[in-house]
Amino acid sequence: MLRGHLYHWKELVIGENLNAIIYANQHSTKILALHEPTILPFDKFCTSYDLGLKSINEGDSKYELVRELTFKAAIDGQHPFADNLVSIKITPEENQVKVVTKNSSVVHIEYEKLRIFNPEGIQGIPFEINERTDNYKVIDWFDVRSGAGHKFDFLEDPENSFVNKIYFYLSERIDGNVRYKDLASESILTKQELHSPDYSDTVARLKTTSMMKEAGINGQSNGVRQFLPIRLELYHREVIPNKAFDFVEEGNIIVDNRTEENVLNEWISSCRNSASSRATA
Repeated sequence: MLRGHLYHWKELVIGENLNAIIYANQHSTKILALHEPTILPFDKFCTSYDLGLKSINEGDSKYELVRELTFKAAIDGQHPFADNLVSIKITPEENQVKVVTKNSSVVHIEYEKLRIFNPEGIQGIPFEINERTDNYKVIDWFDVRSGAGHKFDFLEDPENSFVNKIYFYLSERIDGNVRYKDLASESILTKQELHSPDYSDTVARLKTTSMMKEAGINGQSNGVRQFLPIRLELYHREVIPNKAFDFVEEGNIIVDNRTEENVLNEWISSCRNSASSRATA
């Protein structure tokens, strides 16, 4: 990018998650990202989508799709700053955005339409967006010290929001590993629960261990049909706020609260309309 140059882009998208990158790919718009995606490696699609030239199947990885589309956008010149931004400021009266990069470069961009999928940290939004945190997704990452060798990839307790999902994945702590698994447990907690000792990582470890035992997972072998206890060691607790905000459109600035599913359904509708138009032409 040229310093001191004023770039002019017809539509500009701000956001880092699938809703933003899908929209940018669908409409061939430029995209800016201030944050890292909050999608986790084991997040998967629950529904299949036919997008014309591309299909998404139930069970496909959301994490891999956001990586694929982000890479495509970068190659196509739609994602010029990738993950190098530290600041985005809007000057609505001039229809401009000023971005600052990690190496302190300042770039000015003039837009005709601005669509914001994640308003967090964006300076200069000229209206209230009523942002709120509904609850928190809490991921407890555990290194499995005993009980890492088994057939399971997923366990679930649909009746509870605390440790309601357990994801197993091949441990990266062992070179060339093709058998032993570490895990991450997922909970959805309120703010009060987040700070309660009843929902601590220690209690999460105990419940995770119990769910593993109930599934028939044993600890490390200690002789013929003898096993050591399952042993989990906390690596990290990750807290992701589940934020919500209103859809607002004022002038040529839109704060877009649609989910990735909403944007994908729009893409499918667009593909069908395009196919129908070609068929009747």
